[in-house]
Amino acid sequence: MSERVTRPLNNETRKPVKFHQEEEPNRFKMSMNPDPNMVNLLARYLLPITQEEVLNREFGESPVLKAINTTLTTGALGFAIGAGKYAFETFPQKDAIFSAKDLTVSGLKMGAYFGIQAGITDLIETSMSTYRGRARAYDKVVAGAMAGAICGIPDGVKGMKSGAAQGATFAVGMVALQTLQEWMM
Repeated sequence: MSERVTRPLNNETRKPVKFHQEEEPNRFKMSMNPDPNMVNLLARYLLPITQEEVLNREFGESPVLKAINTTLTTGALGFAIGAGKYAFETFPQKDAIFSAKDLTVSGLKMGAYFGIQAGITDLIETSMSTYRGRARAYDKVVAGAMAGAICGIPDGVKGMKSGAAQGATFAVGMVALQTLQEWMM
């Protein structure tokens, strides 16, 4: 293949210029010459400014939105568990009458309990992490105990004590489910 060169146009001092043949771009060459917009996006991601920004990057959203998301997803899981519990209690009985209304009520009660408990736990955990500036492994258990105590307020001191124990247990279960979910992905 011959190389393309320019010829001097009536100018003795002008030297011929060689043109480089264009090659197909590959990933390595593209990485050596990054897009300025990509550099700005990466710089914004890698250089956080505030604690909230660090945690928003870690969790992807604000503590309140994360708590609402957890409330809805865990509430849906609780609804399924409550509906399944009703079905397993009703079907084995000979003369039992299956009621869609009772199934829905049972599912909603269990879903509301699970959802609210998980949402409050998540809100407390994320708020603690935001205040401190980083998340710790035991945050969810502490937040679960606090959320259980909050949910047990209507039953008095005994309700708060048992609620704190149940909340911590519930939080450990949530950690186990999250670990299992991450492991399966």
